[in-house]
Amino acid sequence: MSGEVLIGVLLGFASRLVFAGIQLAGQLIGFQMGFSIVNIIDPVTSTQVSIIAEFQYLVAALLFLATSAHHVFLAAIVESYKVLPIYDFQFTGRSCRPHRPFRQHVCHCREDFRPLIAALLLTNVGLGLIARTVPQINIFIVGFPLQIAVGLIGIGLTCPYS
Repeated sequence: MSGEVLIGVLLGFASRLVFAGIQLAGQLIGFQMGFSIVNIIDPVTSTQVSIIAEFQYLVAALLFLATSAHHVFLAAIVESYKVLPIYDFQFTGRSCRPHRPFRQHVCHCREDFRPLIAALLLTNVGLGLIARTVPQINIFIVGFPLQIAVGLIGIGLTCPYS
């Protein structure tokens, strides 16, 4: 019975891991945009997350439901009982190897957020160069709206590809 509970915990952890990765990417983007001060409480984990992280998480959850991925997840649970019958789970052989589709999905999500992080990093570098060359400009007054604008435009451009 503990093996069956362990399978359920592993399936739940795998699904939560995908959403946590999306939320982490949103947290990094929010930090780069200057939203690290503006945090809200995430009702799922009861922790403080940035607005962008919560937005990314909610969009991912809506896409998960809109594309009927929850039906696919339930079908995966049913399929897991075909691959690993009840009371037949062991930590050897085929069950310990990671599945290729999950690995490909994680790599695909990682590729989606790279351009946005790079754009925000280049914006910070550009603001640093401007601050050094023109010391009369108050870089905080110019920098925060610029970083927010670049971040929101980047999120808008990468949303169709996520």
